[in-house]
Parts: sequence; C-alpha cells; structure tokens
Amino acid sequence: MRKLLSALPLTIFAFLLPGCEAVSTFDKHATLRFFEMDRTEIKYSYFDEELGIRSKPHSRDKMLPMRIADSDQWIDFTDDLGSNFITLGNRIQRETFPAGLEPIFLFVAWSELPSMQRLLKLDVLNAKPELTSINARLVFERGTDEPLLVFTGSSLPLTKVPAYALDRHNARMMLGTAQMWFKNSK
Repeated sequence: MRKLLSALPLTIFAFLLPGCEAVSTFDKHATLRFFEMDRTEIKYSYFDEELGIRSKPHSRDKMLPMRIADSDQWIDFTDDLGSNFITLGNRIQRETFPAGLEPIFLFVAWSELPSMQRLLKLDVLNAKPELTSINARLVFERGTDEPLLVFTGSSLPLTKVPAYALDRHNARMMLGTAQMWFKNSK
C-alpha cells in the first residue's frame, strides 16, 4: 500500500509532464467543447437599441472571436459570455460554403447603395428570412446615418437583450476571414 501511495505523485507528475496538452484535451472532452477560439481583427460594437447608436465600452470596439471546430468542418463568429456563446450570424459549414454568409453579403451590398436607395430598401430587406432567421436587421445609426448590421442575441428572462453592431468595413473583414478559412483547410 505504501508503494502504491508513493507512486501516485509520480504518476500524476508523469501525466502532466507533457504540458497542459493532456489536461486541456481532457477538459475539452469533459465539457463537450470540440472547438478552438481564434482571434480575428474584426471589430464589433454593442448597440443601444433605445438610443439607436453604438455604445463603445471603454472607448473602443471589441474584437470578434471566431470558433473553429476541431474537425475544421465549421466556423462561427461569436461572443463568449462565459456561460454561453452568442453567435453573430450563421454557422459556416465547409461542405456548403459560402452558405450561411448571405446576411453579410446582403448587408455589404445594401451598405454600398446610395443613401436614398438604402432607405427605400430597408424595410423589404429587413423582412427577408436571411436576416429574420438569425435575429439581425439593417439600421442607420442615429446621428451619423452610418449603415450597420445589428444582431440581437438571446438573453435570460428579465435581462436586457444584447445587441451587436457591425459596420461595412468589419462585415467585409468577416467575409474575408471566412474565405481564408475555407481556402486553408487542414
């Protein structure tokens, strides 16, 4: 028994010796988290629904992380809330690429129209299933009239529903990031 107890610390040390790889792999499987988070240069803002403007926490936009499946078969752009993730848009599947990016394409095309045409098409485009199915809509920011794509996430009862805004530049970056992922498969 004494030999067994003295060997236990050595066994644990040997298990951890290769580094955190074994522990993180165990943690991933234990929590059913079969993806990795990856930083992107895409910036998003929180959107204040009542005021109709982007609110910038700490005077700057936040970076939008991308989740990549361990199998490299899907990605999504998401906000990590700690206990859950809010996906901005659709999950992008490798086998059906570029399906899922339609809301982003729609927003970029709309945002490049002259201002009056954007205004005329706003209600029609906001009724499209590409946007309604993911709780997204096209808006003009109050005060600047900048076109924005606003995603509304789900929230707990009795809490304010979070809203996220992307401008045209960052929506294009989202499309480019998805394209790079698709071209650079494992």
